[in-house]
Formats: sequence, C-alpha cells, structure tokens
Amino acid sequence: MPINSFENYPMNWKPKRPSKGQILYKALAEQLEQDINNGFLLPGTKLPPQRELADFLDVNVSTISRAFKICEKKGLISGVTGSGTFVSYDTRSNLFLMSSNNKITFIEMGTMNPDFTLEEMNTLFKHIIKEIDFKTIFQYGQRDGAKWQKEAIAKLIYKAGLETTSDSLLPASGGQNAIVAILAGLFQHGDRIGVDPLTYPGIKTAAKMLGIQLIPIKQEDNEISEEGLLYACKNEKY
Repeated sequence: MPINSFENYPMNWKPKRPSKGQILYKALAEQLEQDINNGFLLPGTKLPPQRELADFLDVNVSTISRAFKICEKKGLISGVTGSGTFVSYDTRSNLFLMSSNNKITFIEMGTMNPDFTLEEMNTLFKHIIKEIDFKTIFQYGQRDGAKWQKEAIAKLIYKAGLETTSDSLLPASGGQNAIVAILAGLFQHGDRIGVDPLTYPGIKTAAKMLGIQLIPIKQEDNEISEEGLLYACKNEKY
C-alpha cells in the first residue's frame, strides 16, 4: 500500500499501474514513451521524483529507475544532477517537422536560408548558367576535398596556434556530417559521453542514432565542475 495519499496530490504524470502479467518497468517505460510522443508530457516537463512515483504505483524505486533508463537511452528524457528528470526538448522535433499535415507556422532555426527575392534569384541564376563550367555545381565534390581547400584550412589552423599539413586533413560535408563521423569513428554503441546540460541538439541526434548515451555534467560558473564530473564517473558506470 502507498505510504501517502495521492487523491488530491499534485502530480503532472500519474501513470496507470501495469496489469498482472506485464513486466512492470517495461510497461511503465512504454507508458512514458507514449505520453511523451502523444504530447501529454511536453518537452521540458519535469517528471515526478522516482520515490514519489514508486509510492504512487506501490512498486520498488528500482522499477521506476529501470523504466527511466530505457527512456533515457531512447533520448526521451534526461536527468540533471540535483535538479531532477526532464522530458528532452528535442524529443518530438522529428514528429513535428516531418508531419505533412502540419499547419502551424514556425521559424526554421535548423537551416540558414538566404533571404533572396524572386527577382534577385532570377538574376543570380542567369549569371550562373553563363559560366563555362556551371554544370559542376550539380556534381559531388572531391571525396577528400580539393588541394587548395585543405591548404587554406591548414593555414587557418596555423593562425589559431596549431600546426598540421594539408595531407592530414579530411574535410567533411558540413558540421553535422563531421559530428557523426567523429562519434562513429571514436565511440561504440553503448558508450557514454559527458556533456553540458544544455548541449548542441545535433550532437544529441547523432548520439541517439548511434546508440551513444550523453551524460549531463553539473556546472559551476558556466563550466563543467570537478564535483559534477566525479559524480558522473561514480554513478554512471557500465
């Protein structure tokens, strides 16, 4: 029996207790995932404490912890040390952006689209097609980048105080492509990476795709703290 009375207790998520025959933590994880995807739990929503949920459902705290872990690995929720567990901010972004029936007006922040008028674009295209090699703009570039590009990058890196050669550089097809390549090359499925509590959404998307778990590290003065790093190393073991 629950220790506390929850009849009039304010809880923003009151899941149904799984029926007999169901695996408790898996059923709760499915319930949480469904409520997030259906929009019942909005991005940024703080979930009730695990002990509170365990008391409400009359189950062990470990059951809630295992359910949360499943959803955390799917990128649906994230825990912040000392603050609680929250619904991830980008968890429904794919559902929202890919919906063909979506009539809601939104500001696209994921791409940079130049603000050209139709007349300006017509003039620009006319100049382009007059170029002798204009067809090359529709072709893929060199896989490892042009020599002049890599030499320019090497000079830029040198100005930043580092030394490298053009032969050791491998240009990427955009920042997101580089992030995925680095994560896929250096990490394996199931690995964990410590990140700032508020980190670049593109890294979260790539990590989720590759099965890499991002662990938020507590900050002090806008920097990852030693205490937060030690806590994560101690409590986020394989």
